[in-house]
Amino acid sequence: MKKITIGALAVLSIVAITYGAYAQRKKKPPLITKKVSSLFVLGDSQVKRHLANAFKEVFPSDAFIVRSFGLEGARPSTYLKDDSKLLKDSLVCADVVFIQLGDNGITSKANVSDLEREVKNLCPDATVVWGGPFKVVLPTTDSDYVNNDPENPRNIHTYNKTKRLWIERIKESLSEDAIFIDAYTLQESEPNTSPFSDSRDGDGVHLTYPSAERYVTMVDNLLFSNKVSS
Repeated sequence: MKKITIGALAVLSIVAITYGAYAQRKKKPPLITKKVSSLFVLGDSQVKRHLANAFKEVFPSDAFIVRSFGLEGARPSTYLKDDSKLLKDSLVCADVVFIQLGDNGITSKANVSDLEREVKNLCPDATVVWGGPFKVVLPTTDSDYVNNDPENPRNIHTYNKTKRLWIERIKESLSEDAIFIDAYTLQESEPNTSPFSDSRDGDGVHLTYPSAERYVTMVDNLLFSNKVSS
């Protein structure tokens, strides 16, 4: 079933242009209107390195609880192995479960839908949000993650083409109740002076803390209309 994106309303309002490129849901915006006082972030090395701390920094209120679990190299299938043992061991139910996965590949659409379903089975009252893969950039540090060699699979253009394929697989697999955050497009929307842009610093793949904090701030602005702050 094809999702209704806010972007489809772009000709009708500036609001649609602002929101539609980045987040989508079959239901109309605002994206999360219920009262939210807790968030769990599940993911890969992006979460483990900087995103978990960025979420805690952007949501500093004592009344808003942020918990997280990130594993280097994780894919959706990682959390589904052995009857979802890792997911069951790591997941803490919250008002919103934010899944940041895709940078290590989306090899199966079924894994996306299965992970969403399993999270909902474990946390039936949670709103599931899925943050998609980030756009890679040329590194500003000594790193071989991304390069300009046309014969190398980590060539920046080939790599980003693959990232877009993974994004489409996620979008096609999520249920109508899930919210998808297009991190790739969010990054492209930022000016080059932003720490979360096509000119961002780092190894080309992983966010630095400044870029993670900017990304989380944008997610906050897109998602929440009734977040507990005190």
